[in-house]
Amino acid sequence: METFEDHLESTNPDPRFNFIVEDILRDKQSGWSHNYYSNSASQWSIALAKQIYKVAQMQQTINKNATVIEFLSKQIQNSKLPSNHKDFKPLKKDEFAKVEANYIEVVKENIYLADDMKDLKKDIDKYSYLDYICSTTNQNIYKLRNKFQLDGDLEYLKQGITLANLLYYKHLDKDLPPLRQPSWSAW
Repeated sequence: METFEDHLESTNPDPRFNFIVEDILRDKQSGWSHNYYSNSASQWSIALAKQIYKVAQMQQTINKNATVIEFLSKQIQNSKLPSNHKDFKPLKKDEFAKVEANYIEVVKENIYLADDMKDLKKDIDKYSYLDYICSTTNQNIYKLRNKFQLDGDLEYLKQGITLANLLYYKHLDKDLPPLRQPSWSAW
């Protein structure tokens, strides 16, 4: 399997990604005090965490409901046993109707929750992939920044930034961005 570095040598720097190189050069000018690109978290990390939390909450509700279903089921079964059975516990007609209605309600809730969880798990897969791609890109840029900090090889930095971004757009199946116009702002 070829590594990032294997592809780097054949990569020509792309001016569309010069803004990242400029950020790193600006960081160098400041004595590396900005530490740009040090955070490998992606913009998808929070969305992913929210979806995982929702699934965990739903699973917790399903588990609680399963206990209730088991209890109500036992009540219904015991009320239908022969009156001389040791586990027989009669339920009045209105009590039986309430237990049965609760049972049906909790079973339906679990069915709906299970369906909702399937959709959320698809979102989790999608967000996990997006988070992985963006985090990996951020990590690669930070490694390139650190290497440049040590050896000052600007050409290698430009090639690496280009490759990291080309891979990012390839994995996300997105078109490359247009070339940015130079900014005349002081920022």
